[in-house]
Amino acid sequence: MKSLKANLSLLMALLLLCSLTAALAGQPAIPGNLVGEWHGTGTPKKGGPSIDLTITVNADGSGEYTFIQDGYQESWPFTITSDGNRFSVDIPATSQLGSVDGVWALEEGVLKLDITSTFTRGGSYSYTAECERVIREEEADTASVSADPGAKQTDGEVPAWAGRGWQLDTLHFKTLSEDSPFSIDAGMSLNGPTEYGAYLHFDGTALSSDIDLNGLIEAVPQLPFSVPELNLTTYDGFTLDGDCLRLTPGDILLTLDYDAASDSLSLVYTTHVEIQSQTLDNGMRTKGGETDIEITLGLGPKVSE
Repeated sequence: MKSLKANLSLLMALLLLCSLTAALAGQPAIPGNLVGEWHGTGTPKKGGPSIDLTITVNADGSGEYTFIQDGYQESWPFTITSDGNRFSVDIPATSQLGSVDGVWALEEGVLKLDITSTFTRGGSYSYTAECERVIREEEADTASVSADPGAKQTDGEVPAWAGRGWQLDTLHFKTLSEDSPFSIDAGMSLNGPTEYGAYLHFDGTALSSDIDLNGLIEAVPQLPFSVPELNLTTYDGFTLDGDCLRLTPGDILLTLDYDAASDSLSLVYTTHVEIQSQTLDNGMRTKGGETDIEITLGLGPKVSE
């Protein structure tokens, strides 16, 4: 127990430092389900012709957007981040545009954007847009499973993520409350099974797991809270509710996303936790309070033993 706690503590300290370094570099991680090509329409806030918008997002947050309106077209590289859910466009010095930036939100598979273009000679132009993921013909069969985890394939087979075993590979913790007494946006990798378990298996509507995620959270001093609901060994079934997985017995709900291309599964749990005050080595106590937190479990196919 002490060895695992020491290893996890050291790992979390290093990952927290890496997270801070990434934030200072202006390149915080982005959700994996944001990566890809998106297309949709925009609506000017002050009226005008509709906008055709195409956006490509890479795994590192870089990408390109193409704006078309009433015969006018522009296409520039841009950067999107999870830090405040913002993005900015790389505008060349020769353009009449001074800046293009805004905020994004991913809701039920729709990428929603609020964009403002500011001109070098003064004035601005704002619009909102809603884009959906572009599915290539060769990806259509597998992507349909990812878009609707509860959907059955035409031949009656279960979704690609069900009826199989999964192994916990990564964890990510992110506080969501602006006035949180504790702030974290960092992840950790698990190299194989731990004493807190690592496996999750779906079979029909049955669920089996040896993962006591709450026990692991309590073993890491840098995480001063507990989430009893995340002892997955206490659940033996599940039902699908749209793109959510409802564990039974009880009423715990996790957002499910299956990436067919990488054959990976992520489960996201958002909850409200109480931050515990702690005594530091110098005798001072940290601030306690409450915050909303998002916990993401990244899983890959279970490795055969």
